[in-house]
Amino acid sequence: MEHTEAQSDLTRRVLLGLAGLALAATVSTPAAADVIGEVELVRVWAYGTAPGGERDDLRRTMTVETDEIVETVKTGELRIVFADGTTLGLGSESTVKLDELVYNGTQGDTLTLELTTGFFNFVTGDIAKEAVTITTPAMILGVRGTDLAISIDAEGNTEVGVREGLAEATPTAGGDTVSVPEGSTATASPGDRSVGVSQGLSGAARGDMPGGDVDHTGEGAGGAGGNESESSHIF
Repeated sequence: MEHTEAQSDLTRRVLLGLAGLALAATVSTPAAADVIGEVELVRVWAYGTAPGGERDDLRRTMTVETDEIVETVKTGELRIVFADGTTLGLGSESTVKLDELVYNGTQGDTLTLELTTGFFNFVTGDIAKEAVTITTPAMILGVRGTDLAISIDAEGNTEVGVREGLAEATPTAGGDTVSVPEGSTATASPGDRSVGVSQGLSGAARGDMPGGDVDHTGEGAGGAGGNESESSHIF
């Protein structure tokens, strides 16, 4: 009888120990980050806030993940290259939420970005163009092989210049979708039920793009001869 009770007690202790190990493994093992791209250029300074994480410096070659909030400081620039080769440049005091990227070369691919404020340059990569959705406070954009210059002010007023390709714009508040051809500009404000389209590009849309660095010198838009302050850092 004593032998049976001893065996039962040992069995209980073993089971409790295994349960404790399983619980510890569940608690201590964080979910793997869903990496969707990499920082290719930072000028002056930029920050990233990953889901459930703290705001941290972003530097060249660091990765970014789904639902991360990325922002630049005044006069700062940043360029992100996503897994499919799509690039997103951020200018001074710009903020974006990297909602999602699924890229397998299939019909299930999707890239969703939420631009909050600032100046951006978006250039599509290999992902299917119909898989891309860009949301701003005033309009929702679809792209068709596109190079876009997007400007959003503090009130959410949005201006989109199509430098190359074609975009489709729908008011965020609801309304008709309009086509925005190459060399045209779409404008809207939060709450608008229509998007205006006009021929021509603004001076900003025709100029150097944020994060621009075609020769990979690391200098950012404007190059070594640009208006770079003495406190600037290239990472």
